[in-house]
Amino acid sequence: MNDVIRNLNPKLVWKYFCQISQIPHNSGKEAALAKAVTQWATDAGCTVDTDKLGNLLIQIAATPGHESAPSVALQAHLDMVCEKDTATVFDFDTDPLQLRIVDGWVMATDTTLGADNGIGLAMGLALMEDSECIHGPLELLCTLDEETGLNGALRLAQGWMKSGIMINTDTEDEGLFIIGCAGGADTDLYLPVAREPFDGNIFRLSVKGLKGGHSGMEINQNLGNAIHHLCNALEGLQAEADVRLIEIRGGDKHNAIPREAEAIFATDVSLPPLALSVKGLEVIMRRCLTKQEQGATLTISDANVSKTPMSAADSKRVVQFLRAIPHGVKTMSIDIPNLVETSTNLANVRTRENEVVVLTSSRSSNSELLNEVLCQINAVGQLACAKVDTHTGYAPWEPDFNSKLIEPAKQLFLEMFQKEPAFNVIHAGLEGGIIKAKYPGLDVISFGPNIESPHSPSERVEIQSVENIYRFLCKFLERIQIG
Repeated sequence: MNDVIRNLNPKLVWKYFCQISQIPHNSGKEAALAKAVTQWATDAGCTVDTDKLGNLLIQIAATPGHESAPSVALQAHLDMVCEKDTATVFDFDTDPLQLRIVDGWVMATDTTLGADNGIGLAMGLALMEDSECIHGPLELLCTLDEETGLNGALRLAQGWMKSGIMINTDTEDEGLFIIGCAGGADTDLYLPVAREPFDGNIFRLSVKGLKGGHSGMEINQNLGNAIHHLCNALEGLQAEADVRLIEIRGGDKHNAIPREAEAIFATDVSLPPLALSVKGLEVIMRRCLTKQEQGATLTISDANVSKTPMSAADSKRVVQFLRAIPHGVKTMSIDIPNLVETSTNLANVRTRENEVVVLTSSRSSNSELLNEVLCQINAVGQLACAKVDTHTGYAPWEPDFNSKLIEPAKQLFLEMFQKEPAFNVIHAGLEGGIIKAKYPGLDVISFGPNIESPHSPSERVEIQSVENIYRFLCKFLERIQIG
């Protein structure tokens, strides 16, 4: 199937995307892809520079005759979110992605696709070879470790790039141009727990089948959080029986809404009455879910675990603690219609011997409101006697509605597609804002093709949209560099 995808239009873009998909490039493990990109660029006659972290800066020569045009930077990140269902057998450290076409969209088989931001990277690489695209000098900036905290951009040196304009390729809606984004910060909470012997039956309670998705772009869709629904069910069972937690885990990446979660616990109740209670709790759970998530399940089964359970008090405290941590939209913008201003994602929970560790990820386009939600999470942690570690975050990218890129983008998009584009701020972190802060005067805009359900195994990119946006990119470069 990869050969079929390689022959889609534009061929150079899909060629590079297929090559990218065959090289594992999880966040923090992009070395193999960085090496390959360096080789591809060298083979294409480009020069490549690498900073101390491993970010790449590729110099792409101008179309002959346009060497004196102002330089423009294109920017994409090398890493991808690696998500799969627990039942899927796949090793993101070694296995190539299995691409397929479904109804005009490219997907991976049972895993994330990495179109975020692999398709943007592929567009930049295609320009190294595309003789039909007329442009001035280009810089292709390839950053590391975006998905786990925008670390490549945060550690980017000042003065490395020479361009006064930068196009970020990490937008996921055709016709949407991003000129600002939210800031964000993560919080780790460490809740101490005591364990004590308890003679009972051991069971596994699982939530599966939720949609998940991007914790910024899709937080406003009221998608179910598997950790919260698991704790709701556990609290229901604890109201009926002595339920002693052994382990609780769920979620994965800080920027993915948890799709699955499970708890292993001991109790003196047998399976039949518990299963009956779980069936009732599943009905309640589905009443709280959107129509698209009605296939989600809450199940209970025997578990073969010999670990000592937590105390009765701590078993309840863990559940109450997780229920108290906020998740979802906190405020909407009063200045920009339909824009989520502030949100937080209960992203991950895992259990160690003597503590339960929780990760939350918060965002806001308002620095004061971001601090407010971080303080709320800290307060919940302090009340539960948890250790709280709030990470250093990144500031919002405030929109510049006077950008000299807006009018050319608007006019060209209208000419090419006969429809008005939108210029907006998004409720997600984009590297453009961080890089802009490091390069005063840098004019930044972000756009890209239609990508749905990033950060989940349902991720897909629209074939026609890729062609549309690549054609637009080429024409846009010609317009802003050459006139």
